Amino acid sequence: TQFSLGVSSFSFIMDKTVPTIGISGPPVQGNAYTSTNIGQSGSGTLLKGTDSDPGSLATGLKRIQLRLSYSFSGDTYYWDGVQFSSSTVNATTAWQSINNPGPSWTYPTDIVWPTDQSHAMTLEARGEDKALDSSGSGPGNISAASNMAVDQIQFNLDIVKPQGAVTEPATLSKLKALTTITGTATD
Repeated sequence: TQFSLGVSSFSFIMDKTVPTIGISGPPVQGNAYTSTNIGQSGSGTLLKGTDSDPGSLATGLKRIQLRLSYSFSGDTYYWDGVQFSSSTVNATTAWQSINNPGPSWTYPTDIVWPTDQSHAMTLEARGEDKALDSSGSGPGNISAASNMAVDQIQFNLDIVKPQGAVTEPATLSKLKALTTITGTATD
């Protein structure tokens, strides 16, 4: 007796490529912003960018994650989705997710900026695709926020108003000629 075995097959996609993420300004690398001109829906400056999952067999984007932080007095403060904190989140848990993004993304939450003083800020973005491990679980391919001015932006939050004063000539001076005007300025 001869037995014939049936043929069985299945297809799968092997995606080993990490997503490509970009941050679209504002913020722009090295620039300074007031709290009303960055990360605010009212001024049209919500944090945003672009993404792609390159490759001919890409699985597509699962999510974009953002991490916003600043350092102060030896502590790092991270945006936790409501406020900046050095205790409710840390470098690992501070990533804020935007799930199922299209080819461009926008973080939909207004940022409540610190009001104590101006700060040097860091905004990082990374992406995770829908690839899974052989058991069908686990995270996808995750990009690292490591390209300065592309997926990592450093900018200044400037909340201090500049001040200036004229020191010469003196107030209410009566002059015959004016050869010099001097003053001071701070920011």
